[in-house]
Amino acid sequence: MSGKNLSKGKKNKKEINKGWNLSKIQNPQEKRKRKSKRFFRLLGTKLVLRKRNKEDLTIDKVHRFRTSAMEIEEKRTEVHLGKVWVKDGQIYCKESSAHFPTITVSEGMHLYKNGKLVKKTTVLSEKDQIRVDFPNERKEASWSIQLHPSKMEAILNVEMGYQKVHQLKDQEPSAHLDLQIETKLKMINPLQATHLEQRMKELGINTGIQPQEIQRALNATESGQFIIAKGLEPIQGKDGWVEWASEFFDSSHLRSKEENGIQPLTSQNFVQSGQLIGTIHPPVPGKAGYSVTGESIPANSTKAIQLQLGKGTDLLEKGSKIVALLPGRVSIQQSEEKLAVCVIPRYYQSGHLYNRAGQIQFYGDVEIKGDVDEKAVVEAMHDIVVHGMVNESKITAGNHIIVCKNVLNGRLSAGKEFTSVMELGMILSQVSSQLHDLASAVVQVFQSPLFKKSDMGKMGIRSLIRLLLQKKFQQLPSLIKKLEKWIVMNEHRHMVEPELKEIHSELVDAFFNLESSPLKDVADIESIKDRMEKIRVYYSFSESNNAKIIIPYALNSEIICSGDVSIIGKGSLDTKIFSEGRVEIKGVLCGGNVYAAKGVVVEETWIRGKEKTKISVPLGQSIKINHAQGGTIIQIGSQMYRLENEKKNVHAVLSKEGTFQFL
Repeated sequence: MSGKNLSKGKKNKKEINKGWNLSKIQNPQEKRKRKSKRFFRLLGTKLVLRKRNKEDLTIDKVHRFRTSAMEIEEKRTEVHLGKVWVKDGQIYCKESSAHFPTITVSEGMHLYKNGKLVKKTTVLSEKDQIRVDFPNERKEASWSIQLHPSKMEAILNVEMGYQKVHQLKDQEPSAHLDLQIETKLKMINPLQATHLEQRMKELGINTGIQPQEIQRALNATESGQFIIAKGLEPIQGKDGWVEWASEFFDSSHLRSKEENGIQPLTSQNFVQSGQLIGTIHPPVPGKAGYSVTGESIPANSTKAIQLQLGKGTDLLEKGSKIVALLPGRVSIQQSEEKLAVCVIPRYYQSGHLYNRAGQIQFYGDVEIKGDVDEKAVVEAMHDIVVHGMVNESKITAGNHIIVCKNVLNGRLSAGKEFTSVMELGMILSQVSSQLHDLASAVVQVFQSPLFKKSDMGKMGIRSLIRLLLQKKFQQLPSLIKKLEKWIVMNEHRHMVEPELKEIHSELVDAFFNLESSPLKDVADIESIKDRMEKIRVYYSFSESNNAKIIIPYALNSEIICSGDVSIIGKGSLDTKIFSEGRVEIKGVLCGGNVYAAKGVVVEETWIRGKEKTKISVPLGQSIKINHAQGGTIIQIGSQMYRLENEKKNVHAVLSKEGTFQFL
């Protein structure tokens, strides 16, 4: 604050005269005062009424105003005597003969009286020269433009500056004042439209500019970030896909837990011959986007679905429709690269199966509506579903085994005994590859002008195949013999699909009896290859790594599975369980041995008499028991531990030192 003369509070005659002039009455209204006749008669005096002129009234009013203004000023002077006050940021005082006002300086200001700095309290008089200075507090403003690494956004960062404006706070007259500071904050926006535009040009920002956001930044009173340009994200394309006609994924054994068993739900993945399985959609290309600097951003590349058709399927309508060729269960396997579809035939047993009814051996699925009893045997290359119980019988499947009621003195095996299917898959894959290369070689030779002019060209495809088998494809005949050996070894187990035998017979006729070979052109080789590929896909669905066993209760039985085992009912009693996956028992485990390569979870363990209840897992796996009875034996790797007392929430692992840890 610059220096100021202390105001002395004297009368201002000029102001008073101004007030008088403004208050003159130009047109006063006449007033008449009348006395009642009775009053004058009582006084005995004759009243003489005289009319006052306009000039007399004006003089009278001016006189009254002068008197009033002088009285107000005198009263104000009396109130301010010996006091100090602050008005409009300036200090005023009025001394008296008996008292001088005082002020105290507050922190944050510098007060000078008559050129000298006052640090605490001082006395004021009307003659003092007072100056108050305040510190200059100012923060510089700044701004910058940040370009996202992807160049999809340009962000304007604005850091507001400010200046603090100080002045004395107004205070009423008092004998002593503690001076107070009143601060106002003045915000400083550093942005200028021309400078902003220039910087955007320097950065190459020319696309997706947001005018409203720029205007908001120019008008801002607070620091912040503003997205002043936005790129356009590319619209991603979509790979080819299959629109399924129904819920065909491997959920054919949807189930709900009941008190004494499993209730299989109606499956939607059974089809009849000629039924539509799915519609193949081509890939949908994407649309390119652009950055804020105008660069094009390409959409992702798309690809058509790589479909492998297995047995029981075909393509119609120019390869856009997948249709079933036979009744059965639709099975689908999908990986990142390929999608395989096949129809697995089903053998349906409407009632109970007893030993006297013979065995069931089938290369597809088997479904038995009743019980399996009296030492019956059921074998299937894929899934087996038993709606009733299994008693003193043997069930063997390549994939899943589902038993809806109890398993008593039975033997269940899933996947473990069908490892030879993997060997078949390798043989078929190698034969298919050889046929593909052979067909390509034949086409290449046929297109050669030298071959057409030669004597061999006149002999036809059989002579060429004989030569290629001798020179380049010596492995093909040995692979065909290997396939024949596999068929002979597994035919008694009903693992050989009839079409596989037909294809093998065609291979023998085509490549071992060349004189009478049915091959007439390359298309015949391609046809055999395509049929073989379908069979290979079909058998791949029964590989043992997909196996699973689900039952409600087991008593004195044996359960072997290359995948997971789930006992979801009352539990397991005196049963041996071997799993290369995970074992989960939601009920009670009492007696018997349980081994699981990927861990065990048990709700409760019991000990009955001298029977042992033992759970084993390999090193690196864990054992979980919600409620373990004393005497339960657990083993991890080669280390064994016996729970001496009842224990809840057991979660056992083996430490690096080889000791048991309970988490």
